[in-house]
Amino acid sequence: MSRLLAVLVFLLGFSVTCARAELVLANRAGTGPDGERRIALVIGNGGYTAIGGLDNTVNDAALMADTLQSVGFEVTKLLDVDQNAMKRGIANFGRALREAGPETVALFYYAGHAVQSFGNNYLLPIDAAIRDQADLDLVGVEAGWILRQLYSARVRTNIVILDSCRNNPFPNVMGFHDQGLAEMNAPTGTFIAYATAPGSVALDGLAGNSPYTSALANAIDADRESIELLFKKVRVKVLETTGGAQTPWESSSLTADFYFRPVAAPAPATTSSAPASNAEETLWVSVKDSGDKTQVQLYLWTFPQGAHRTEAEALLTALARKPEAAPA
Repeated sequence: MSRLLAVLVFLLGFSVTCARAELVLANRAGTGPDGERRIALVIGNGGYTAIGGLDNTVNDAALMADTLQSVGFEVTKLLDVDQNAMKRGIANFGRALREAGPETVALFYYAGHAVQSFGNNYLLPIDAAIRDQADLDLVGVEAGWILRQLYSARVRTNIVILDSCRNNPFPNVMGFHDQGLAEMNAPTGTFIAYATAPGSVALDGLAGNSPYTSALANAIDADRESIELLFKKVRVKVLETTGGAQTPWESSSLTADFYFRPVAAPAPATTSSAPASNAEETLWVSVKDSGDKTQVQLYLWTFPQGAHRTEAEALLTALARKPEAAPA
């Protein structure tokens, strides 16, 4: 029995070592199932100088940057940037995508003020200030230009996430009464996600992050679903959190499946012809000549698909048929 105990102690140590190795591999994993490269640009603007500031957008961008890094994205994060820095960052992002090659996933995330005018959407840098909506092209960053940067790179998958439309930042500008963003047509291979439905206003949140980004980050951390199903779960969560006041919206023309955290392929079953591990071999050597049914059964419980499974089953059958010795 002491010999069996020693074997069990050895197996326990072996199992802990394997668990640690699997944890290290899991932490290093992060690319998609096909090993695609993932590149993201994350922008959070909240410290506006001429219009009302936003409390949580910088926090939202920081949270999303960390979340995306955890699933293998190379992230560039820009916080509280003016128009020059914002346009330069987006142009550099587009250049990086063109250099990365077609098997790339591109993701653009923006949290901050954004407005629509005449069907066009504009993201607002922190120095945005206008007296007439005709000035938007001078001070804003048109969302269509960002889509063109993505589309021109010809990468496999583009993802655009806009957590904006907190309110109308220009209530005193003549004729500026449009709420929310206009819906944009997603170019082929593109997924566009809005924090709220077109023409509606999103909430900034009271707990350090917006309801939308908080739900999205949690979903990416927890779920191994396709992007379409993941964002559906985000919509349900935001509706629940906001009491139905905010309905996230998506527009998709994706042509390939995408998972933030791909479902790990199951490990192939070990067959009886596979070579035995050191731990398995050690246990088998200790039980095969023991004549003890309990020890043989222990081997089968520990290694149900082990290399010596057939031998163990035959041995167990033989021992079951063997008459027990009469008591002395």
